[in-house]
Amino acid sequence: MAPDAPHRPAWRRLLLLGTKVAGILVAAGGAVVAMLATALLFLMWSCQPPTVGSLASRFAGKRPDLEKILAMSDQDAQLAVIDPSWLMKFDGPELLGYSPESGISAERWDEYRRVFRRIGATQGIRRSAPKGDAFIIIKSFGILANGISSGYLYCAPRAQHQYAPCSSAEQQGKHPYSPGDEAYEFIKVTDRWFAYSQGPG
Repeated sequence: MAPDAPHRPAWRRLLLLGTKVAGILVAAGGAVVAMLATALLFLMWSCQPPTVGSLASRFAGKRPDLEKILAMSDQDAQLAVIDPSWLMKFDGPELLGYSPESGISAERWDEYRRVFRRIGATQGIRRSAPKGDAFIIIKSFGILANGISSGYLYCAPRAQHQYAPCSSAEQQGKHPYSPGDEAYEFIKVTDRWFAYSQGPG
């Protein structure tokens, strides 16, 4: 018959206690690992740019602000990039803070930022040429050639275009990545607007 717990040898009591503590730590450690893995997966999911399908479904609600950004950019035609945090002229360097060299006032830049925030455009607008094609970027994920950017593409009324969907007769399409050839996907939402994703490449 096994002795009652109070009469067990001290070494056995310590061994049992150590086993219980180890079990608790392993269970707790497993729970922590599971929590960390779940948090990491959620973070990766939340960082992904929206799909072109979800962008297309939201276009109508965002269109007035998209058109406003485009009209403002047409007026500030010297700027190739109008981002919430930096600017760049077609014939000048990147401006990582406000500078009169940009050709717009600080108040004007703040107005862009307010409209960007309303539609969730985290990286502002890129123009291919003065009053040319425009890519309003809602979200990007990744770095340089390995990155993906999603947003709304406007195809200007001109013969030459920088973006492939502007020259396509298709209503939607998907072009896979291959070395030296960038991936992209699009859905046409109006005559000149597309829900658009580009990268990697």
